Amino acid sequence: MKKIKVFEIVPDLGIGGGEKLVIDIASNLNKQEFDVTIISLYPSKKNFFENIIDERNIKVNFLNKKNGLDISIIFKLIKLFKNEKPDILHTHLNVVPYVLPAAIISGIKGRVHTIHSLAQTELSSVNKVIMFFAYKFFKFVPVAICDYVKKTIVEVYRLKENKIPCIYNGIDLDKFVPLTKKYDNKFIKLIHTGSLFYPKNHMLLLEAFALSLKQYPEMQLTLVGDGILRSKIENKIIELNISKNVILKGFVKDVEKELNESDLFIFSSDYEGLPLAMLEAMACGLPIISTAVGGINDIITNGENGLLVKKDDMKALSESILKLVYNPSLREEMGNDSTIKSRLYDINKMSEQYGKLFKVVESI
Repeated sequence: MKKIKVFEIVPDLGIGGGEKLVIDIASNLNKQEFDVTIISLYPSKKNFFENIIDERNIKVNFLNKKNGLDISIIFKLIKLFKNEKPDILHTHLNVVPYVLPAAIISGIKGRVHTIHSLAQTELSSVNKVIMFFAYKFFKFVPVAICDYVKKTIVEVYRLKENKIPCIYNGIDLDKFVPLTKKYDNKFIKLIHTGSLFYPKNHMLLLEAFALSLKQYPEMQLTLVGDGILRSKIENKIIELNISKNVILKGFVKDVEKELNESDLFIFSSDYEGLPLAMLEAMACGLPIISTAVGGINDIITNGENGLLVKKDDMKALSESILKLVYNPSLREEMGNDSTIKSRLYDINKMSEQYGKLFKVVESI
């Protein structure tokens, strides 16, 4: 049986949710049916994600794109597509302006694009126009990562709902499992995992945490991840005089260990698609505190497996922290509910759904 050749195409292999999803798809698609290669437009970053790719023997091709507009990438893609003859081009983030002309010239008809964020925020205005034409006239199939994201795709690109497959992000439920927790802890550990960049609104989180410390000083906040805002976050921690209570971990390999050593998971984002970091925290049995934005509303039920607050509401975020800090039985109930809800987001189920979609697209 001929394998379906899939190219997973990303701008680069920086540390982010979209890149992690690509690695997960490449790792978990049925090896008997699919031959997967990751294509990175930019050069190798020699980072944690690339180490995982090496460990899992995933094929990867770096096209060494220069910063800014680099038309040569279109010609590199054309050559690659004509030589390798992939059946499916699965694009992510902002690569379609390069991939679309190369796909047309090379005659590659299997075209799928996953939208990782809200359609309004995923791309620049110019790239949104390109994606509109890609969906309308060039047979790119848009994939939503949750119901909320699907609604935004309909709204922005004026597509029919039945033309938009919805495949929820999945996580490794064998790796992310809850360990025994003691909910009578007096010293409470909060954790946030994710890149240190603007949409995550770490400043709001730090301000809410500092306010909560004034009433309940026996707390620690761990920030797992790194990014362009690290120095600003470090300065904010000093400004708020909370250095003794905040740990900046940077990137860690064993995220599940950090989650299982924590009592609460907290998010303060301005917008989100369906954050893998939150699904992982749920799978480890953590109650969630978060701003009610984007796809978070699809996985967190306020009062059941977490507490949701309005975007930018620092006071409400602080009050939610204190509510769970002072109520261990509620933390336990919400943590148990998180674990149950996380069972819906199995990486194997996600991979099966992408596999079925690729087969349909390849057969058209």
